[in-house]
Amino acid sequence: MKGNIIILVLIFFIQNIGYSQTIIFSKDSLNIEGEGFYEDIKDSLFIKNSGINELVIDSIYSNKIYLYPVEVCTEDTSYLFHIIFDKQLSPLTLSPQDSIKLIFYMPDLCPICDGSSLPYFEDILYFRSNAVNNPTYLIYVSGQGTTDVEDNYILPNENSLYQNYPNPFNPTTTIRYSISKPTHVVVKIYDGLGKEITTLVDGLLRSGIHQIEFDGSSLSSGIYFYQMITDGFWETKKLMLLK
Repeated sequence: MKGNIIILVLIFFIQNIGYSQTIIFSKDSLNIEGEGFYEDIKDSLFIKNSGINELVIDSIYSNKIYLYPVEVCTEDTSYLFHIIFDKQLSPLTLSPQDSIKLIFYMPDLCPICDGSSLPYFEDILYFRSNAVNNPTYLIYVSGQGTTDVEDNYILPNENSLYQNYPNPFNPTTTIRYSISKPTHVVVKIYDGLGKEITTLVDGLLRSGIHQIEFDGSSLSSGIYFYQMITDGFWETKKLMLLK
């Protein structure tokens, strides 16, 4: 009987782990330091899909308000994208047994501030994917940063409402949003039946990326919604409170 249980466990493991999309990182920390020109200050890591199903990394985002230039290198090509909070240009897809190299260059530490110097930083990057072994993987990052980036990376060219983090949450979560020009912005919270719970933002804001914390201490567990309304734009997203 005991032997049969062991065999069943092994079969389950093979079917659900060994033959599925499985993500492997070459290391769990990055140290972005160096001397010389901007392109010399960098660190890299490798990511491999060791399963037989397609692996999709659908988001990489910063624990703080940092902007990371990242070069993606495969066997055939390389290209650059920027991590801004939970935004990236497109998901990263790895076929079975494929791997990619990510090169992280010196990040902008203050894309929405006045340019004050912040030479050293510590941060956490969150990699979210459909991997069965590590659907959310944390990479600890430290090193040198800059506050000198191109203007088109500083100011958003469209209004956006980002997914709150963490989600699910208990009892607080952060809601981030961006506006492309100074305008009046309203952000409200609703319960699952559409009843208004509270207003988080109601006023004129400058262009840029903003964030606000929502505290659900007085609410019951469940599904809630947050909505952003501004000039010619509105969007609603779902958040979950778990106590």
